[in-house]
Formats: sequence, C-alpha cells, structure tokens
Amino acid sequence: MPDAREMARRAGELLNITEDYVLVASTGVIGVPLPVEKITSATPAATASLSKENHAAASQAIMTTDLVPKEYAVQLIIKDQIITIGGMAKGSGMIHPIWPPC
Repeated sequence: MPDAREMARRAGELLNITEDYVLVASTGVIGVPLPVEKITSATPAATASLSKENHAAASQAIMTTDLVPKEYAVQLIIKDQIITIGGMAKGSGMIHPIWPPC
C-alpha cells in the first residue's frame, strides 16, 4: 500500500488532481512487487503524453501476455451533446504460468 500511495501521489501531483482520484493497477505478475522507482521516474513522460489521440498507445502499453490490444468506444447524444465513452482491457494471462504444467 505505501508503494501504491506513492505512485498515486506522484501521478496526482503531475495531473494537478488529488491522489484520491488516481487508481493504481498492476499489469505485472501477481505477487511480484512493482519497480516503484522506475514507475515514478517514468510518470512525467506518461502524463505528458496523455491525449485522446494516444488511446492506441495506452491500450498497447498495458499488454503483457496479451496477443492483441482490446479497446472500444461508443458515442451517444445526451441533451444535444455528443458524449464519447471509451474503455480498454487487458487479457487474463497475468499469472505467470509454470511450464510445463505440473
């Protein structure tokens, strides 16, 4: 939790929002600690590259064992305004498999 709080604090600081609005999620192997120093040192470049146009790069960035990026967006009209909702997901291969299987 201290590592997650530090990552949230750093991202919030760079995005000019409170860390309470930052969600930390790992795309690494379950149970293996994240390299917090590497993450926090890369956070300035990551936050600087945030844009609507970089959605494809973001969906590829979270891939680990995934074979293809997964993202989708829909648009709808609410009170004469076009609203866009987008999302991305990663695959289920986050547990480092033992090979060959036991």
